[in-house]
Amino acid sequence: MSVFYFAIGACIGSFLYCCIERIEQGITIGKARSFCFYCQKNLTLPDLIPIVSYLFTLGKCRMCKRSLPLSYPIFEFICGILTLLTHLQLLTLREYFIALILISLSLFDISSKSFPFICWLLPFSFLFISSENKRLALFFILLSVTSTLFSIGIGSGDFLAFALLALEITPFSLIWIIQISAFLGIFYMLARKKKGAIPFIPCLTLGYFITLILEGINLIKSF
Repeated sequence: MSVFYFAIGACIGSFLYCCIERIEQGITIGKARSFCFYCQKNLTLPDLIPIVSYLFTLGKCRMCKRSLPLSYPIFEFICGILTLLTHLQLLTLREYFIALILISLSLFDISSKSFPFICWLLPFSFLFISSENKRLALFFILLSVTSTLFSIGIGSGDFLAFALLALEITPFSLIWIIQISAFLGIFYMLARKKKGAIPFIPCLTLGYFITLILEGINLIKSF
């Protein structure tokens, strides 16, 4: 059964990745069949098997032989693991939902340094209805607006991602996530040795995962 749930999660990851690519390219999600973005040829069923198809073709398009991004199988693998952990009740459904959103936003941030507002607004609205932490989330939205109007060194999308997290986790856990993600961001800047903006949402996402792990093994406690 574990393999089954991992496979389901990998399929979810494959679908999300396809949606992300189409949104970035300005293509309607349900308008056409899956195709290679290099040669524009339609993909067949064997080409759509998550992870396996990438390994079988050695990471290349079967038609044009162009190399495909390694982010394909990595994203599918992460979604598979998250789904499996949820099946094993190591993640709640809400934690799983937020994790999928964050890794999707991370992919946008890494690939195009963009933040698709609608991809944040829909899940945020869904969680906002039943959340007890609305004030803290609204505070981060206010910071996002401030960041849009004035240059404060942090992107407005980063604050919106924090607003999403604030709906589900405690302020104590959020403090941990902020500290860990800030450390990861600084480490990345030093390792890159380049000036300029960095994709911070992946750091935030890693901070979220690390905090969940630390809470799970009782190294830190959520109050």
